[in-house]
Amino acid sequence: MFTTAMREKWKLVYIDLFAGPGKCIIRSSQEEIDGSPLIAVNSKYRFGKYIFVDNNPKAIEALRKRVEALELGVEAKYHVEDCNNAIDDVRKELTSETLCLAFIDPTGLQIKWNSIKRLVAGTKIDMLFSFMYHMGIKRNIRKSLNVRDSAIDYFLPPEFNWREFYEKSGRNPRATAMAILGHYIRGLNSLGYIEMSIQNDLIPITNTRGVYLYFLLFVSKHQLGVKFWRENIKKEFSQLRLL
Repeated sequence: MFTTAMREKWKLVYIDLFAGPGKCIIRSSQEEIDGSPLIAVNSKYRFGKYIFVDNNPKAIEALRKRVEALELGVEAKYHVEDCNNAIDDVRKELTSETLCLAFIDPTGLQIKWNSIKRLVAGTKIDMLFSFMYHMGIKRNIRKSLNVRDSAIDYFLPPEFNWREFYEKSGRNPRATAMAILGHYIRGLNSLGYIEMSIQNDLIPITNTRGVYLYFLLFVSKHQLGVKFWRENIKKEFSQLRLL
């Protein structure tokens, strides 16, 4: 949808801050499938530039070889860096004529809030997040209670005392994780992104027992981007509801 609708209006740039090697293995079946970088490279209408970031040099080298083997002639930049340290390098690749789609797919809380702020300041970037609800937030709440400047603290926008909320909630990790999610979305609103509904605009990903692991969250500064997202999840995920 992104490249189809916008390809004639902007120079499109795809940013993947946790690119990996380009291939994934489905644990249950051992089937090998394309990861996000190769899905983006193989889109019907390609991006004008691809920016791939990963802190694992072997993963980036494997990805480079896979992209080059496709012989599509795409312009791709590869950065072997922690995502937080790569922001300045990524921004150097952008101009006032670029419109970006950034895919942010961590395994936990690796991306810091200040890095998000630096990435999007003065740029036109739509973002697709894997918000690590259970695997990042819920799992670390008790561990981080007495840790100053914990991963949760760096991950979150400021001005939310999640420790105080946890105590007032009766030390409820689920309620606290949901409050953190809501605060994160409000933080994105403060950066100029259109408000998204927790109940209707997020895609929940669960395990086989129905436990929420993470949520897919899309944000855009333009109403058209939000319209595309809502149309897509209404069609593909009409039966899924968060609460």
